[in-house]
Order: sequence, then C-alpha cells, then structure tokens
Amino acid sequence: MNKVIHWLLTGAITVVIAMTSWLIASFSLFATPEGTSIFSLDFLVAGIIFIIPLLVVILLILALTRNAMKWVYRGYMLATLEMLVLVGLVYASLPFTLFVIGIVVVSIISIFGIRQVTKRS
Repeated sequence: MNKVIHWLLTGAITVVIAMTSWLIASFSLFATPEGTSIFSLDFLVAGIIFIIPLLVVILLILALTRNAMKWVYRGYMLATLEMLVLVGLVYASLPFTLFVIGIVVVSIISIFGIRQVTKRS
C-alpha cells in the first residue's frame, strides 16, 4: 500500500480509538461521588481505559516513521482487536474479565512492538 494511505488509516484509527476510549472512560466516572480525590481508584481506571488504547497509535506512528511495515500490519491487527474489545464492552455487555484480558493483551503486544521498532534504529 501507499505510504499516504497508511498515514490516513493511522489517523482514522487514532480518531476512532481516542473517541471510543474517551467515551468509555468518562462513562466509567458517572458513579463516582462528588468530591472524590483525583488520586482515587475510579480515576485510575478511567485513565487506564483512556491511555492504554493509545499505545496502538504510538506503535503505528513509530512503525510508520521507521518503515517497519511488519509492525504496521500488526498494529492494524491490534487496533481491530482493541476496537472489538471496546465496542463489545459497550454494546454487547462483554464481561469485565474479557475486557481486562483484551486490554492487557493489546497493551503488552503494543509495548513489545514499540520496543522492537525503537530497537531497530
């Protein structure tokens, strides 16, 4: 595929992942009582729900800038898996255990990919 198409696809993935994870993270804070400290477990969970999915975007950007096409395609696969997990959590009442397993798998593979891509230079 053309490099411009890869960048456009990465931009679209960034927007979709950021929107979905932001909505889920803010929805997770609805049950938080007023006056809760920002360092509470509720805010930690919301932060993890928002930050962890962006690891795939970081992997895609690093892989595209360093021309590691193997990791670009793996990043697309991880983004697809991540979106299935996030959308499944919202729309299909996916059990929280499967959500946690999916997010952990995506984050571990993304971190491994980021390390491999940065090691190549």
